[in-house]
Amino acid sequence: MKVLILQGSPRANGNTAWMAEEYKKAAETAGHEVTLVNVSKKKIAGC
Repeated sequence: MKVLILQGSPRANGNTAWMAEEYKKAAETAGHEVTLVNVSKKKIAGC
């Protein structure tokens, strides 16, 4: 199964970033293909 994790916390070493990374590791260990995207580092503008 392919899994996409969108992590949006601006704190690079915060709890949310840590939890997303731990989930990624666990899902990969279970055999899933995981992509983790830190959207707080992306420039996203309005329409």
